[in-house]
Amino acid sequence: MMCEKLEWGNEEHINNILQNHPEGFDLIIGADICYQQASLHPLFKTVKSLLSHEACASKQFILSYVSRARSIDIALFKEAENQSLKISEIAGTRTWVHDNILEGTLYQVQLRNDE
Repeated sequence: MMCEKLEWGNEEHINNILQNHPEGFDLIIGADICYQQASLHPLFKTVKSLLSHEACASKQFILSYVSRARSIDIALFKEAENQSLKISEIAGTRTWVHDNILEGTLYQVQLRNDE
């Protein structure tokens, strides 16, 4: 296992990771990482860059998402679409979290077929 710095949207970090891992990735996972609407663009830009790597076999990103604000929920789907990504809820994963205050779910994010 290895850990590397990855600041979302940072091309230097993305290129370093792709250079250090030319074999690509089986799966990319993000857990409870969407707190602010402003972070969605660099997040999905980074995801698209990693999924677009020719060696990336699975071409999928699993996002564990906790809904904190309706505006972020809407922006999540819009930004994925803006980056030519398909986002879909994984059936059976919706649940209440944080003492039944917030709702969480898993999303599968993939490159759109028309890319």
